[in-house]
Formats: sequence, C-alpha cells, structure tokens
Amino acid sequence: AAYRAFHEASQGTDTAAALAAAKNYLEKYPSGQYAAAIKQWQDQARMTQLDTAIKDKRTADMLAVGKEILAADPENLNVIYALAFNIRRNELLSSPAVYTNAAAAVEYATKGIALVEAGKTLTGVASFDKDATLGWMTQILAMNAGKAGNAADAIKLYEKSTGYAPADTQIAGRNLFAVVTL
Repeated sequence: AAYRAFHEASQGTDTAAALAAAKNYLEKYPSGQYAAAIKQWQDQARMTQLDTAIKDKRTADMLAVGKEILAADPENLNVIYALAFNIRRNELLSSPAVYTNAAAAVEYATKGIALVEAGKTLTGVASFDKDATLGWMTQILAMNAGKAGNAADAIKLYEKSTGYAPADTQIAGRNLFAVVTL
C-alpha cells in the first residue's frame, strides 16, 4: 500500500505529494524492496525542485530544498555551489543589495571553499575553474564583512578573492570597486 501510494503520486505532477509518499514508504520500509529505487527517485526529484526554485529565483524554496539534499549528502559541492552562487547573484549583488540570507551564503561559501581546497570539484562540469570558484566564494565572505562594518577584513578578503582570479573581470573588477567604496 505504501509503495502503491508512492507509485501513483510519482506518476502525477504534484512532486510534493510524491515526495511525501516516498518519505512515508522509506520511514516504514527503510530497507524494503523498493527503497533503493525510491531513494534514487527522491534524489532526482529534489534536484529538479532545486533547479526550478533557482530558475524562478525563489530563494526560500531553494534554501529549503538545498537543506534537504545536504542533510542526506552534506558534501554535495554542486548543491553548496548552487546555493552560495544564487544567494550572491540574486541578493548580495542586487541593487540595492539584500542581506536576508547573507549568513547562509557565508555558511555555504565557507563550506564550499573548504571542499574545493580539499580537492573536490563540481560533478558533471568538465571545465571546472577552481580559482574562479574560490574567488567568488571568497568574495561572498568579503561582501558580508563589508556589510558588517569590518572594512579591514573585507579589504583583505577582496584582495584574496582577486588573487585567485586576477584576470576574471567579474571577480577582480567587482572587488576593486568594492575596495574603493570601502
């Protein structure tokens, strides 16, 4: 019955209902006959939800789904990258800047920096640019330090960010402007 409920829900368009049915099945039968297939479906459904929330610029939904994904896979650099990057793009770099989710951006950027420095790369990205990734993630830390009124730390972080990718105008140019503004 639990599998049938999941199967029927997963055939429709209500992903939330299907995810609830998947959760119900996995709670009752964590190692049941269909558990592996349902977990795989669940992972793909959550990634689709995350992608949709990002495209629709629904930050609260993006963060909620991202947290669910990271609860099961805490070192998923693709998700960490997506969360930090999109908070940066949609909020921190908006005009005027919005800092509602700045703490989350800092948390994900810090975690992402540690993972990249440890050698992790984005899955499925053939042209992963480690330096640019470290540059913009460090830029998030600098932006937050500047907003907190800590100009000295912000400037050091902007300089570090530029040092990772000095030829990248999206990083270096924005950092130079920020430093001058500070």
